[in-house]
Parts: sequence; C-alpha cells; structure tokens
Amino acid sequence: MTESKVVADAVEILGAVHRETRKPRPVIIVDQQEKLPLTRFFDPAMVQVETAALSTGDYSLKGATELLAIERKSLADLLHCCTTDRERFMDQLRRMKNYPTRFLVVEAKREEIESEIYTRNVRAASVINTVLGAAVRWNICVEYRDSPADAARMVQWICLKVAQLQREGFYDSKKEESAADETAA
Repeated sequence: MTESKVVADAVEILGAVHRETRKPRPVIIVDQQEKLPLTRFFDPAMVQVETAALSTGDYSLKGATELLAIERKSLADLLHCCTTDRERFMDQLRRMKNYPTRFLVVEAKREEIESEIYTRNVRAASVINTVLGAAVRWNICVEYRDSPADAARMVQWICLKVAQLQREGFYDSKKEESAADETAA
C-alpha cells in the first residue's frame, strides 16, 4: 500500500468519525412574514435555516420556539414603529414577555438614533423612550447592530447560545420555576 493511499484512507476515516460525532447544527426559524430575512448572512456551517409561521418575533430556534423570541427592526422600520405603527409594535413587544429569552435586534447604531441621523422627522427621544420603555417593562434585551450582516451574526449567536443552554437543561429549571410560581398564585 502506498503512502498516499494510507493517508487518503486515514483522511476518509477521520472525516467519517468527525461527521458522526459532530453536533447537529441548530435550526434558526425565520418567520414567514419577514420581508427581508437575514438568511443569506447566516453561516451554513454553524446553523440551518427554515421558514415557518411564528406567533411572536421574527426569529426563533426549532425545538425552542416557546423559549426564544427575537424581533428585528431596521432603522426605517423602527422609526415607523415608534410613530405611525406604535400600538402594533408595543403589542409585539408585550407578547415577548411570555418568552424566557427575548431580544430586540436593531439594525442601527444607537448613536445614529441619538444624533437623529436619518431622513424621517422623528425625535430621538421618542425612539429611545419607546425602546427603553419596552426593555424595562418586559425585560427585553436590546442589541444595536451596524448592518444586516452584523444583526444576523447576533441572531445566530443568540440561537446558538439558547441551543446550548437547552441541551444543558437550563430551561428545564426555568419551566419548574414557572410552574411553581403558577401554583403559588
């Protein structure tokens, strides 16, 4: 047997072992109503992507849709949601309180909003107070990201972390705490 054949066989065997032992890639669920999904920015080596109807949020994790809700807003959409469509936006964020893990991912730098560097005639204070009000009322983590690609990285990181915590049983204890709270009430 030649050296190159031995090496080729070893590579094939190691590849098969790696494929067998590698963790399955988590599946990010993208809401079917998402107009410009971040799908093209997700790393296919790290996650898979499926489209489905989500009752709350734009992104979640397959097998954990009751645990995770991620709402994503472009700057233009956020400005619209803080003025014309405020009631619907607040209802979306209010529904997120039922999820143990909830994020609002904004595709803009906070400084852009504070400096009012945008074309709509919306006061920065209105936008900031709307977002902070929801964050404080319903304990929503707000992440400001520079671009759709950066927002996608954040969504992917969130989903990977939730998948890891779910595998480790973190959310099992959360369900027990929630059931105990309901019994006590």
